[in-house]
Amino acid sequence: MQSNLNGKVTQYGYDVFGRRLYKKSSNQDFTLFGWDGDLMIWESSQNSNHPENSYTKHYVYESDSFVPLMQAGYQGFIQLIETPDYSEYLNKPYSVYKDPIWSTDTRKNRVALEQTAFYHCDQVGTPQTLSNAEGACVWEITQDTWGTALEIQMLNKDNPFEQSNLRFQGQYYDSETGLHYNRYRYYEPYSARYMSKDPIGLFGGLNSAKYVNNPIQLVDMLGLIEWKGTEKSYTVFAVTGLSYDLTSQCINGVQNSVKFKVIGAGIAGKGFPYTINNVSEVTMVDNYKTLNPKAFNGAWGDMSAGATWRGGKGVGMTAVGEATSDGWSNDYSNGHSLGAGISMGKVVGFDYRTSSCQISEVPKCGPGGCFKKDIPTMKYDINQAKKYKPVTQPPVILPLISNAFPSN
Repeated sequence: MQSNLNGKVTQYGYDVFGRRLYKKSSNQDFTLFGWDGDLMIWESSQNSNHPENSYTKHYVYESDSFVPLMQAGYQGFIQLIETPDYSEYLNKPYSVYKDPIWSTDTRKNRVALEQTAFYHCDQVGTPQTLSNAEGACVWEITQDTWGTALEIQMLNKDNPFEQSNLRFQGQYYDSETGLHYNRYRYYEPYSARYMSKDPIGLFGGLNSAKYVNNPIQLVDMLGLIEWKGTEKSYTVFAVTGLSYDLTSQCINGVQNSVKFKVIGAGIAGKGFPYTINNVSEVTMVDNYKTLNPKAFNGAWGDMSAGATWRGGKGVGMTAVGEATSDGWSNDYSNGHSLGAGISMGKVVGFDYRTSSCQISEVPKCGPGGCFKKDIPTMKYDINQAKKYKPVTQPPVILPLISNAFPSN
């Protein structure tokens, strides 16, 4: 794949998992990326015309998160480890302790880290400032709600270790295009939309190109909770009434049940635009990896087509709040459904209860994989804290953000 911005052509390469491995521009800039699962853990940039400007940066994140903690690196392009010869293990058991990867020349002559910088992020894990090892603020970014950089200030524009291209969690800013690379697709912050549709299709919502509804509290990353239950509907021409009774997965010994009603109106297509006393089994997924019954509060939308009589298969897709039905096929246990149509409405009654459960499950994902994640939360255990004695450390004085950079 390649981009062309004002005559500057940049080529991009990806691995079999869709992770970006490199980008190479027409001015001989070449950047290589390294991954640990879905986390970009290092980047290395090389310029054939100015090799002295080459650098390698490694990223450290919070545990089980995309929130950056620090970056560290050194001057020079990364020296990758040569592929070892594993032929000796064709006839004997493999041992990780004797793996030839540990004896390669690159491993023996590894480069020491030269510079470090620490991230200071907002409530959703978006970098706001960088401080150096002395605690001085060396980089600061001001963004609007949807991630557009309004202003970037830095003390040393020639020092790549005191700058950052990380934006919203999981996003990397490309100066060649102005877009944010977001692992599975590219995000355009000026319009707050992705350049391509969601790879999980309508599992991510009816609008497959939008970012999250509330970027002040939510991020678009990985994880979905599955809810199962029934949907009862009564439709006469353009007026629709529904009631839902859903139960969540068992997550960490807790299970939620929700009941709510929906009223709406819609447009019927060909056929008979009515559904009488219809009951269907429904499975829905939300945008969280932790239980959040309030994900069902908000707007309701439905697209359907097909014909059933006293049970059978129909085709439909439903979205309620931040949750969507798990697939297009609905199994109607009784009732009559004829025709096709699109309906929209809102939740008018809502109730939920919490209960304990025995067998915990992991969050389910759509057929395309997991692509969203909730906001990381800080866990604090007072009993664990009592085990440790306080240690006196010299204070680290950070300048106020407003005073970090002198005004001209």
